[in-house]
Amino acid sequence: MYTVASGDLRPAADITGWPSRQELEADLAAVLTDLGRTVRLAHAVDEKKGHGFIDSQRAGIEVFKQLPPDAPLIVVEGANNCCGMHSRISTNVFFSLTLGGARPVRHPGLLPPMGGFVRSS
Repeated sequence: MYTVASGDLRPAADITGWPSRQELEADLAAVLTDLGRTVRLAHAVDEKKGHGFIDSQRAGIEVFKQLPPDAPLIVVEGANNCCGMHSRISTNVFFSLTLGGARPVRHPGLLPPMGGFVRSS
């Protein structure tokens, strides 16, 4: 089972949100382990950038090209709470978890729609 995490076009937002994303990933892994499943991030963490978000369309295309077509996929979306282009990046990071559902690439490994949850840190 794989997770993917879409990022932001602003590098500072991705760097700020990455620790919360890692915490969510650990929480999700613990729950899935209890259910007898394993999960891993479908793309690499870029230590030079300071985060592991998918931060461009090109990066996203490459991630989805390498996923096994029958692998279950969990999409984790994140957003920094930021008001305006010149405001400081907030430490309030919101994540939405989607299990299954439609994706543009129609990955056959998606789980049936199961709802989701929103987590704020």
